[in-house]
Amino acid sequence: MIINSPSPIVVVEQNGQKVLEGGLVFDENHYVPAVRSILKGESVNHEHPPLSKLLIALGMTIFGDNPLGWRFFPSLLSSAAVAFIPLIVWRLTQNRSHTFFTTFFLTTDVMFFNIGTIAMLDGPAFFFLFFGTYLYLEKKYIPAAAVLGVSLL
Repeated sequence: MIINSPSPIVVVEQNGQKVLEGGLVFDENHYVPAVRSILKGESVNHEHPPLSKLLIALGMTIFGDNPLGWRFFPSLLSSAAVAFIPLIVWRLTQNRSHTFFTTFFLTTDVMFFNIGTIAMLDGPAFFFLFFGTYLYLEKKYIPAAAVLGVSLL
């Protein structure tokens, strides 16, 4: 079994510009080049929703075309998403042990951690999905609908 790990980051010159190559894992191999194209004003990768790609682009604009820039906003929103889990479970069950163990299992889930810390669409989608669910359970239906709509982006 081959484990997907990032290749070394190297700087190459393309069309007179220095570009980072390597350092990408899993679907970052698709999204980071797509975001680079978006930053050039090209419309690409239409089969996937735009919001996460735009957040990755924002990170690349602020921090540069490097692993921090690629992963900052997906990681931030994925981490923030975890805060809604105890609120949702408590609202549904009013049970401390259910709330604790659900939160514990999510925060220690390797797949959630891995997907949430790389430049993929899932981290921001989880954040808006959990936030919208929490708003819905609080009977704030219009804001919940808006946030759940954003989660689809």
